[in-house]
Amino acid sequence: GPQFWDRDAAIGQILDALGHTEYDGQTWKAEDTIASAFAAMTNDWQAILAQPPAEALAAAVTAAPADAVDALLAEMVTLDQLESAPPPRFLVHRFLQFDSESWIIGLPGSKKSFIVFDIAARVVRGEAWQGFKTNPADVVFIVAEGVSGHGKRVKAWQQRNGRVERDGRQAVFTLPRPVQVTDIGAWAVLVKACGRLADRAREAGRGLLVVIDTQSRVTAGLAENDNGKDGLNTYVQAVSAIRQATRACVLSIHHTGKDGRASRGGSVVD
Repeated sequence: GPQFWDRDAAIGQILDALGHTEYDGQTWKAEDTIASAFAAMTNDWQAILAQPPAEALAAAVTAAPADAVDALLAEMVTLDQLESAPPPRFLVHRFLQFDSESWIIGLPGSKKSFIVFDIAARVVRGEAWQGFKTNPADVVFIVAEGVSGHGKRVKAWQQRNGRVERDGRQAVFTLPRPVQVTDIGAWAVLVKACGRLADRAREAGRGLLVVIDTQSRVTAGLAENDNGKDGLNTYVQAVSAIRQATRACVLSIHHTGKDGRASRGGSVVD
């Protein structure tokens, strides 16, 4: 079972571990840090040796509370309930649906952002896109690649097709800068802001489209070729957080690799 140390033994273990890092020979810094941490604690503490994963899971299964098990069983649905569930509601018939995590992926310069703005403008106006039916939606644009290029697209589209927003109601909300998924606090603010806009759209009988332009500009610091927690899986989870808070279609714009056949970076997006 878990072993417990007293304060001095715990500090000894920490200093021994630090001796194998770049802090070797600077243990006085570590001692000061540890001392200030202990001084800030208001409750009793215990240092616990980590259990191997299999042992930790077995212990957690034994300790799982019965009411939590009952609550999980209550969430399970019957086949009849599944069969009678409403079908997914489309944003653009055959291509995009609400409550989804979606991607448009193509070579640099293949007009991905313009295509997405065209989709956004049509759903705002409640018009078909390329002959495919749409459901009306408000739109959030996270313009991470620079607002000047985006502004030119908006100007060109409206010169050709007329105003996107009609009847004096704002339906397109543009954030002219990136929000990094590695900044959890900033991303949490974005999730809540999108949630408020989803509520606003819902009150008007509309859905929500959230566009992230582009994936690479909001994933600074992530290992693009890694699928793990320090790689693109972090981005997928961040996108999922927006979807869960809004039930929107969250549409990421992303580049293909050099061969033009698959998305750039880890395979988790594919």
